[in-house]
Amino acid sequence: MKMSLARVMVIVSAVLLVWAGCSKKGNGPVTPKPYNEVIMELFAASPLAGGFAFEMWAKPADTSLSASEPLWERLTRFNVNASGGLVDSNGTPLVSNTVKNLPVNLDDYDSLQVTIERTSDHPTTPSSTVYLRGRIPPNLDSATIARLEFPAPPGSASGFCDLITPTDLDTSTSNELSGAWFMMKDLPGLSDSGLFIPPAPSGWLYEGWVSHRNVWLSTGKFRRATGPDMANPYSGPETAPGFPGEDFLRNAPGGIDFTFPFELTVEDGIKVTMQPDPDPGATPFGVTVVSTQFTSAPVPHTLVSLAAAPETIPTANVTIARTD
Repeated sequence: MKMSLARVMVIVSAVLLVWAGCSKKGNGPVTPKPYNEVIMELFAASPLAGGFAFEMWAKPADTSLSASEPLWERLTRFNVNASGGLVDSNGTPLVSNTVKNLPVNLDDYDSLQVTIERTSDHPTTPSSTVYLRGRIPPNLDSATIARLEFPAPPGSASGFCDLITPTDLDTSTSNELSGAWFMMKDLPGLSDSGLFIPPAPSGWLYEGWVSHRNVWLSTGKFRRATGPDMANPYSGPETAPGFPGEDFLRNAPGGIDFTFPFELTVEDGIKVTMQPDPDPGATPFGVTVVSTQFTSAPVPHTLVSLAAAPETIPTANVTIARTD
């Protein structure tokens, strides 16, 4: 029995529909979506001001971190607000701290790092001021969280500070509580340095600080615990010791409600921070190396013990996902 042409066309159309449906259901090869989304959970992160921002970079798996100039791909620029939440380069909060549609597939990369960059620059290579760095899991199908650490955590740091004013022409002790020097002048030993810290890494400098009436005053920046720091704007005319520190005797800055010299007292404090170099601000950065706060009246010519502050060292968990 001959089949009509119309019936043949109906059967052929039905077969084609079934074939197309099977193809859409995945019988053919399907390219997986790339791992180009990150959710960043930052701890102890400090907001950047003064024309600076954070930049995230990724390193391909076939290059070495030990190379003098490893290849890094720029991923995204961001900052953090006062509560630690992520904001984009325009200051807009990022929903769930998530950055989508990164320009690379992170499954092809083995390391992440976050640097501090000038917002006016658009670098193709990261600056030397590395804020966080860590490895990407080798198999993103089974592990998707990268742990980023501060590259030079001073967790075992310790130190002392001597309360003296060696640059004062006055030989009396009336001004001794207006000076702080990171040295152990009154203790025996091979080294008179009061700080037990390694040299600051490239892209960072140490800076000493004294707090009086809730105002932080810089004692100067330095790279090593021995040798003078980089400035003594408030010290007197006598020769300063060969260690970081400051006498607060003259040239008091404007905008403070006390004069120089002053006396350190209860609830005042002393600390050493790590500051980005170049520095985005004139106040203490969030990474504190050693610190103390006076719970009783300090005594002149007394060594003050300084303790590490590991809770201020930044870290991050970065969850790597496929963008929907």
